[in-house]
Amino acid sequence: VQRLLRLVAMFRSERFQARLRRLHDSLIVSFLFSHCSLLLQVGKLAFAILWLNHVMCCAWFAIGHLSQTDTRSTWLGNLGPGGVPFSELG
Repeated sequence: VQRLLRLVAMFRSERFQARLRRLHDSLIVSFLFSHCSLLLQVGKLAFAILWLNHVMCCAWFAIGHLSQTDTRSTWLGNLGPGGVPFSELG
């Protein structure tokens, strides 16, 4: 019974509650920092993939635009979605 009373008194003490608050705050901060860091890394990776995709598409368009054929027809002149030539979709 006496140990239980000491335990209850310890939990009610201001110093113990302050320690618990500091521990809770530090855990929250470290948790948020690690998740924000992970989210930032995923965002950077997604941006890099999208940028690389954009650059490769621009290069592919340039190849189609600058290519020399004997019929002077390229895939850019062919009809794309909705009957609009690919060269006018941009």
